[in-house]
Amino acid sequence: MTKPYDPIAAQRAMLYSRQELESIFKGSGLTAQKLFLENPELYRTMRAEAVAQGILGPSAILPAAPYTVGQPQKSYTDRELFLRAKYSLAELTTFFQSNKSNNAGNKENPSTLFRTNPAEYAERREAAVSYGLLPESPSTPQRTPQARTEPQPGSGETFELDPRICKELSLPEGFRVNQEGYYRAIQAVKNAAASKAVAAEQARLELEAAANNPDNESK
Repeated sequence: MTKPYDPIAAQRAMLYSRQELESIFKGSGLTAQKLFLENPELYRTMRAEAVAQGILGPSAILPAAPYTVGQPQKSYTDRELFLRAKYSLAELTTFFQSNKSNNAGNKENPSTLFRTNPAEYAERREAAVSYGLLPESPSTPQRTPQARTEPQPGSGETFELDPRICKELSLPEGFRVNQEGYYRAIQAVKNAAASKAVAAEQARLELEAAANNPDNESK
């Protein structure tokens, strides 16, 4: 049985009023930008309703290729961006070349770190693979596959990522993203900063514990 005709059925199903949506998407756009960065799911819902109510035009941003839209730019997973923000190419080059020196006992030596902190060693090696510094190998950690979006034409309006963010992620200056890629890049930088802070605090506590250990004084 077909439902009776209802000329305002779509409007009746809306979650937000026109006034509420205009307060978000009209004006300076700062509220919409904050909503996009801090609550992307709600942003997508509200934007879809704003389009349906004629407040905004259809988005030029499609879900494909969040980081790139054209050749020859490379695409990256969230995991790769996190690791590139946490470890620079210069840092990893110095680290993996240290095996060739005589610093076998140095904790920054790959062989030593592999024994004392295999999790951090695995992260560093995974980052080095992303940079192309080391080849993938059977010892590379196997993780749940992440969608790797390849550059595709027509994947949405793009813009150049801020040079400071490019530097944080070790990406070439002028790297282009769409809005989804921008959000993921910012999140990768935040996650890496938090991870570094946790590691630094752990190292500080270990140094304090070692300094307060009476056994150290007798050696």
